[in-house]
Amino acid sequence: MTVEWPDNEGQSWVGPSVATGWSVQDHQTIASSPYPAAFHQTTWVFCVNGNYPYPVCSASNDGGLTWGPELPGTPSDCESGGLTGHITGSENGNFYRGNRGCNGGEGYSIYRSTNGGLTWTEHPLPTETSGTAETWNFEEAQVATDSEDNVHAFWMGFDNMPYYSYPLNEGDTWSSPFMIAPDWPERNRVSSDHRGKRGQGRPGLPRRLRGRYLERLHHSDH
Repeated sequence: MTVEWPDNEGQSWVGPSVATGWSVQDHQTIASSPYPAAFHQTTWVFCVNGNYPYPVCSASNDGGLTWGPELPGTPSDCESGGLTGHITGSENGNFYRGNRGCNGGEGYSIYRSTNGGLTWTEHPLPTETSGTAETWNFEEAQVATDSEDNVHAFWMGFDNMPYYSYPLNEGDTWSSPFMIAPDWPERNRVSSDHRGKRGQGRPGLPRRLRGRYLERLHHSDH
């Protein structure tokens, strides 16, 4: 698979360069972070479904012109399966990627690289209460970072509803998960606010928090 990129907001493109030898696989994903690179201001990492037992990732230290060897996108003894969620780069130089857990695909995990994609560590998500969706198209956890290097993780639970959790230490430990979709029977409920005006019901959040979680996520940089 090849990579092309612009330096002028898409007016013209450079490349292609060969990022991986896998030509018939899917779930390809690419991201950059300001991890120090030898010949460029950022490091680029490209990951792709490597079939069993894990995804494979390669890195570019010269802005995409050349790519290093394909390396496991997980710990070397991981058996998560090859399908991968999208990778994201953080402002502190870390890379994060979501996938099934290393223990034969049990649960969901976020995988973190602190050295430009060379090695990865597993950070299991708190799916004990939410469970996981056992369907082919919900096989990856999703991860995002913001301008303050906060990490946000999302996944589908056993009830096919979306769950959210966050760490305060780059993924080493996670908050208790909570479901972030409205209850369907309550979605169209009409209620009255404190002034007696009729409005759309918004169950699940106290009035002082309404909109704040979504606003913080909406204004993140990734």
